[in-house]
Amino acid sequence: MDDFQRRNNQRRNNQQSFQPRTRTERLGSRVSQMSGKNGKKGKYSRFFNKKWFILVGLTTLLLIIGGCSAVMMSASVYNINELNKLDFSTSVFDNNGKQIGRIGSVYREYISMKDLERYNPDLPKAFVKVEDQRFYQHSGVDWYGLGRAVFKNILAGGKGEGGGTITMQVARNVLLKDREKTYTRKLKEIAAALNIEHKYSKDQILETYLNYIDFGNQVAGIEMAAKIYFGKDLKKQKLEPQEIAFLAGLPKAPSTYNPYRGPKGVQKAIERRNVVLMKMAENNELPPLITEAEKVKLQKMPLGTNEEYLAKYSKRGKYQAYTNQVLKEIGDRYDLSSEDLNSNGYKIITGIDTHAQQVVEEAMKTDSLFKGKKSYDGQVDSGVTMIDPHTGLIKAIGGGRNYKPGSLNRARQKVQPGSSIKPLAVFSPAVEEKGFNQYTPFMDAPYKVGNWSPKNFSNGFAGNVTMDEVVYDSINVVTVKMLMEDVGLDNAYAYAKDKFKLPLVEADKAPAALALGGLTHGVNSISMAQAYTTFPNNGEMATAHTIIRIVDKNGKEVPPKDGQEIDAKGNPSKVLSPTTAWYMTNMMRDVVENPHGTAHSAIKLGRQVAGKTGTISKEDAGWFVGYTPDLVLAVNVFNDVVDGVKGNAQITGGSMPAKVFNYIMKHTLENTPAKDFQKPEGVKDPVPPFQLQAPNLSGSYNADNNSIQLSWQKQDSRVVYTIQRSEDGVNFTDLQTNVSGNSFTDTSVQQPGGGFGGIFGGGNSEKSYYYKVIATDTQATDQAAAQKSSGTLQVKVKANQQDNSQQPCDQNGQPAGCTPQDNNGKSNGTDNSGQNNANGNPLNNGGQDTNGTTDNGTNSTNDGGQIFGGNGGKNKNGGQ
Repeated sequence: MDDFQRRNNQRRNNQQSFQPRTRTERLGSRVSQMSGKNGKKGKYSRFFNKKWFILVGLTTLLLIIGGCSAVMMSASVYNINELNKLDFSTSVFDNNGKQIGRIGSVYREYISMKDLERYNPDLPKAFVKVEDQRFYQHSGVDWYGLGRAVFKNILAGGKGEGGGTITMQVARNVLLKDREKTYTRKLKEIAAALNIEHKYSKDQILETYLNYIDFGNQVAGIEMAAKIYFGKDLKKQKLEPQEIAFLAGLPKAPSTYNPYRGPKGVQKAIERRNVVLMKMAENNELPPLITEAEKVKLQKMPLGTNEEYLAKYSKRGKYQAYTNQVLKEIGDRYDLSSEDLNSNGYKIITGIDTHAQQVVEEAMKTDSLFKGKKSYDGQVDSGVTMIDPHTGLIKAIGGGRNYKPGSLNRARQKVQPGSSIKPLAVFSPAVEEKGFNQYTPFMDAPYKVGNWSPKNFSNGFAGNVTMDEVVYDSINVVTVKMLMEDVGLDNAYAYAKDKFKLPLVEADKAPAALALGGLTHGVNSISMAQAYTTFPNNGEMATAHTIIRIVDKNGKEVPPKDGQEIDAKGNPSKVLSPTTAWYMTNMMRDVVENPHGTAHSAIKLGRQVAGKTGTISKEDAGWFVGYTPDLVLAVNVFNDVVDGVKGNAQITGGSMPAKVFNYIMKHTLENTPAKDFQKPEGVKDPVPPFQLQAPNLSGSYNADNNSIQLSWQKQDSRVVYTIQRSEDGVNFTDLQTNVSGNSFTDTSVQQPGGGFGGIFGGGNSEKSYYYKVIATDTQATDQAAAQKSSGTLQVKVKANQQDNSQQPCDQNGQPAGCTPQDNNGKSNGTDNSGQNNANGNPLNNGGQDTNGTTDNGTNSTNDGGQIFGGNGGKNKNGGQ
């Protein structure tokens, strides 16, 4: 009673001290009550107490047991002894339905538990400690582990935890026909596991598991795994504890822990092995397999795997590099695990061009394509990707010169792009946003960005250049200046990363990275080929992919993950205008076609091709990324590191990469008609800016009016001309200024010699005039370039003389060969004009007399244009 009174008094005191609260305070209090912030339990947390969790757990367990009972008798399983007859691996096809390969665990060699335990008794024990410590205690289903997994799934709102035992993995990976990821399938899996445990012994189940579990590199089963990773036959040889740990850790994620995928794979594999070594040393459900001291020692040891074992024991099928890319894409775009691919018999239809793929593989093995400017030590390797720019489908993959299943696919290896990044980060943005084109002028001269002075490959400067020259001659200094002053770092970075989808990082927002390709991590051939699809595709970039569709064994198409759908055109994204794409193609054609282009000497396809070379610092690697109207091909070649030794070949983009490009394109397209690039509808070619030209001067003498006529090529009306003349070829004076048009007639010409001296051979018989024409641009802002002069033109004027060897006829028509006379003593003939040549220019010299009449002789011409007249003619100045 006293306790009741005290509580009552306390309640009254609380009511008296109560103060009204604001809405914010009330809501805030309510939230805190629910969330239990500030270290206090929330008001509603009393509902989620221990009893609630026990109730949910028991309900879930009863549902599972009930479901298992319902499906126990209907669970579809195979006879465990007939597993050798089963093949659920996934098949890969080209677009025409021809099978090109398989994905999944293709290679197996069975080993019995008896043979396994003869030399390696700790191997099965290690797998049990890692995968299912209660394996020998449960009857196929670990109810405690399963309940924990279901509870976590409920909290996560999904199906994240598997809770599977070794027996359940056998049921899931080997026996069950139903592969859909549902709780119903999980119930069937549980029922199948219980059936298996009822029918088979633990050793039989473990033996099945160890022979069919996926170990990566298309290998299933512990026997083949030991061979491809350590070169050991478990029927005859013993594995070391650290080797057992590596193999026991692989099934969790075979591709992640694959040591043959490069240094990252090795590091991940070592980390996983060391975790398993730690488990092997634990003393919990099962006794330890190694001591703590052994664990510490073994964790410091190298992995011990060797790719030579993979090459020795795995079978080499066709198109392995392409199939590897398909497998990578499945992981990126589809919700299919390696278990699914190993045992559900999917069919994958791809965009491979088997002819192109064969050509690429041949190129990788053709040593002559990889000869450097001089001999070198070590090895070079290469990555190649070919894409259809109109669909985004990858037609061929070059995984490396010595690619083997499971090894690093060189098509995905990142290499510094060098100058092949220029069209993406600098040139295209400049054309797109500043209106630049192939005629835009630049000055190649020393330039600094802070303390950095970029240099050209030639170590010199070209002076006045056009953008076309900057592209085809890959002029670095002008590119850096264009980046900094016209495009801008932020804009260039946005184009390269966001529009062209290159895998750049923030540190790449720098002049050397964006203008010259010195990136933090580099790019691979797939990324570069994808980016370059923009140019032949009128400014739209297609998404690179290998897979057209995947269907299951029932013919039902498997949908990609959300957001990973790719349509028949490759999900084209607009990056550039058609005009910019066209202008870039014209400039990159000159990389190949112009005699000064960086790839001119290496690429000879006999068809239109455009592209860009790239060379990295110290010539350690090079690129050529190019395209025809229907194919894009990215090739990189780099010094490889083999056994810690790096090759020292000198590699430029115009050498090995361009030669590989030429070989692949030539042989891929050898039976395909040449096709030209087509200008997009509505696009106008750029108008070249006015450039003053030196007059190309020619001239001739006109005997009819005793003048010399000069002419030269037409130029813009803004140009006027000054005519200069000299009689000695040295001292020139202005004859006429401000001449428009493209011709001039000099009427102040004098004949050589004179009077009777010319007629009878006395005096000078020829005279020369020398001319220059100076063109002046009246609108020029640069006075140094405002005038250009022609060369000197010499015009010879020769005196015409009569031919005294021709005699007039007498009244009897004698002598023989004489010239008949008319009654006035004049020759009955006509004048013929001779032809002079002064510096290759025709001069027409006449035979016209001053009275416009001729004598009775016949005037004829010889090489000098001289006239040899009859006796009765009145000729002036040598018979002109």
